[in-house]
Amino acid sequence: MYCQKENIMDNNVLLLLSKFGLVKTGNRNYSDSANAFLGNGYTSNVGNNYFSSVRLIEGIVIKEDVGQGYAHTFLNAISVYDITNRQKICECNYHCKIYDETFVQKEVVRLLTATLIQASIESGLAIDYYSTEYQVNVRINDGFSLDQRQVWSNKSSTLLN
Repeated sequence: MYCQKENIMDNNVLLLLSKFGLVKTGNRNYSDSANAFLGNGYTSNVGNNYFSSVRLIEGIVIKEDVGQGYAHTFLNAISVYDITNRQKICECNYHCKIYDETFVQKEVVRLLTATLIQASIESGLAIDYYSTEYQVNVRINDGFSLDQRQVWSNKSSTLLN
């Protein structure tokens, strides 16, 4: 029974990732060490490997574009998507940035906080920068610590209907 339940969860995760254009059918694997789902990548002519990883946190999907060279793993980009409407919320590209998960977390907080501040300015709403940053930080840090397999399993049943 456990294998059947796990297989259903994997299929739901695959459907959800595909629905958001984050992976093509069959191109995903869960990485325990990264606590993220990894898409199939490719190897360049010089032997560097490139792939994407995705995480679900609250109502957003965080996509990291990663390059793995002979000596280092690099962060090439972070994109954040709204899970309800599949719209890109924010993104940032990097050049020669050695991958560090703590940096990714801080960058996602920075990007989302800046996006929320800009949205508040555009809509004429007054919000406090530090309170906003704190609230975003709590949610992102909590989200990075949760087992992504369980998060996707719980969310996929509601989002795929």
